[in-house]
Amino acid sequence: MAVIRCPQGHYYDDQRFSSCPHCGISVQSGGQEAKKPEPDRPQRGGLFGWFDRDKTVAMPREKGAEESDRTVALVAAGTGEEADQKTVSYYSGAKGNDYVTGWLVCRSGPEKGRDYRLHHGFNRIGREPGMDVQVMDDPAITRKNHCSIVYDDRKNQFTLVPSPGALTYEDDNLLTGTKVLQAGDTIRMGGSEFVFIPFCVEGRVWEREEDV
Repeated sequence: MAVIRCPQGHYYDDQRFSSCPHCGISVQSGGQEAKKPEPDRPQRGGLFGWFDRDKTVAMPREKGAEESDRTVALVAAGTGEEADQKTVSYYSGAKGNDYVTGWLVCRSGPEKGRDYRLHHGFNRIGREPGMDVQVMDDPAITRKNHCSIVYDDRKNQFTLVPSPGALTYEDDNLLTGTKVLQAGDTIRMGGSEFVFIPFCVEGRVWEREEDV
């Protein structure tokens, strides 16, 4: 092995490299020996200054990179009108279930034959994915809250609640106010007709469970 120095002052092994690995200049040794550098002293060159070519050098982290690499958990929070319209479902603290209270069955319309699950509290009906009962294929039903079916667990009672500007019929009667629903009642909105089927009836209710 012969360590030589290139015209730029870099030392390197001419048996391993045909030209200076730092600046790329090719020189002939001519038998001339140069002073061997200290083995633990890194050599200057390359993009990042002092480094040892036999070692892996970590790329420097750019300013602010630590913050951008951090995983951030998304927190869903509604405010204003959106928060007021949010439906809070009835949950069992022990099991974490959203208990079913009844169903709507589409008897006629674009989604004929489909059933829709009802839960405790407000069940908003509309075309949007955020609705509790989504009837996406009927364009005559409003996107948001065409009407609602509310289950009151204290009274074990279902109530049909119309929304302003949307026509809702119960047993072919135009709904102008709230209406207590009974098993088998027909609800018509847009181009669809639904039959109401309760699960929670007299003698069959979900009991509240304490959080564990």
